[in-house]
Amino acid sequence: MRAVSKETLWVVFCTMAALLRVAAFSTAFPLFVAGDEAHHFDAIHKYSRGLVTGGIQPFTPEVNRVIALHASPELRWGPGFFAGGEIPAPLWRVDEASRAAKVEERARARERFRNVELTHPPLFHLLMAAWSRLGEGLGFRDGRLVYWLRFLNALLWAA
Repeated sequence: MRAVSKETLWVVFCTMAALLRVAAFSTAFPLFVAGDEAHHFDAIHKYSRGLVTGGIQPFTPEVNRVIALHASPELRWGPGFFAGGEIPAPLWRVDEASRAAKVEERARARERFRNVELTHPPLFHLLMAAWSRLGEGLGFRDGRLVYWLRFLNALLWAA
């Protein structure tokens, strides 16, 4: 049996460190803060359901609701943007009785947005769509599904 070289051990160590770093940051950062994460999520959603017809398309209503519920607008705008100068609680932490109306209001406000990611080559989105379907089969929905998609990035970095 051959001994493992120091270089091999360093490569394994660096790969594991990269995997842990990407996984940690994927967990730590709020959803939909990155400029194009919402676009990618919508594209993955459409590819996973066979809804892609090409070109620039509006976001699906289902994706708009997930974004409305889990987005962190306080990280894009300061307190002065919000009524009374106070940052509101995230909608996923608001009591269920008042949450639904606010989610629908924010989702409707997103109807004007269009997704340009659907004009890009589909390989990444097809891979992520398959991973998304696996996650859905395991019971992940909404925000948990977005985190599930983020964790594939850690595995890809390690590969």
